[in-house]
Amino acid sequence: GWTPKVKAYKSESFLTSRDARPIRVLCEYQDTQSRLRDNGIWGTILFFGSARCSTAEDHAAKAIVLEKELKAAKAADKATAQSNLTRHNKLKWVCEYMEKTTELARRITEWGHSKEAFNMVKKIMHEQIDSGDMIDPSSKYKDHAPIAPIIVATGGGPGLMEAANKGAALVPNGRSIGMGISLPFEPGLNKYVTPELAFEYHYFFTRKFWMVYPCLGLVCTPGGYGTLDELFEVLTLKQTGKIKLDVPVVLLGEKYWKSVLNFEALCEYGTVSERDVSQLYFTDSVDDAYNHIVKSLHIVANHVK
Repeated sequence: GWTPKVKAYKSESFLTSRDARPIRVLCEYQDTQSRLRDNGIWGTILFFGSARCSTAEDHAAKAIVLEKELKAAKAADKATAQSNLTRHNKLKWVCEYMEKTTELARRITEWGHSKEAFNMVKKIMHEQIDSGDMIDPSSKYKDHAPIAPIIVATGGGPGLMEAANKGAALVPNGRSIGMGISLPFEPGLNKYVTPELAFEYHYFFTRKFWMVYPCLGLVCTPGGYGTLDELFEVLTLKQTGKIKLDVPVVLLGEKYWKSVLNFEALCEYGTVSERDVSQLYFTDSVDDAYNHIVKSLHIVANHVK
């Protein structure tokens, strides 16, 4: 007889071991690069935002459920039930940003199918395209419906991320990316993510890299620790010149952002320059956010050598 053998790249015990961590990291890096290239994606407009938000209808429905749970709760459980309801009610204000995020993502996706967007992004990304790192979608998909080279990308989760993916899905032939992180309470990505552009990462740093690397514009909607972490990652990369392009950063939800982050204080204390802060665009308007992104990309394209 023969002694059984297993090739190293088929050995689950090895591939899931500590020794194989560099290989797993490379898998997450290379798989993303290959799929973005093969799908003709040159750049993204990246949306960050809270996973805890919901539409006004869903928020109201859940409030009714939580109120019933509070009434039915035993004495020992009253405090927890009340805390759940109170926290839920605190999120009512952000419901309007679900619709705003969906509409902004829809308009950006619609614009992404235009000849204007195609030519603009091609000019911005010409070095990568000429080197063969990126495939011209017009050549690969010439027998099919038009494919946009710039699309919406999110973290793939629920809440405001789902709202952005939904906006892209409302456009005929609209595609969007979901870059999720493996979490025990999220079995998959939201239903609006394009299946072939659904990614799941084990490592936060590879996820962050691929969120930012193809990013040509950022829309940051209200969010918590995760959103803040991702926002400051982008701001730091811009400040240090690691992001070469002057990508626009839109903070959607002016009152929220100016309440939770005191950028003016950073300037006053001299720890951040006024120029860095002046590059942030605060607004509550979908029209203003959309126009700022498109105008900014025109400026970026005109400055590319």
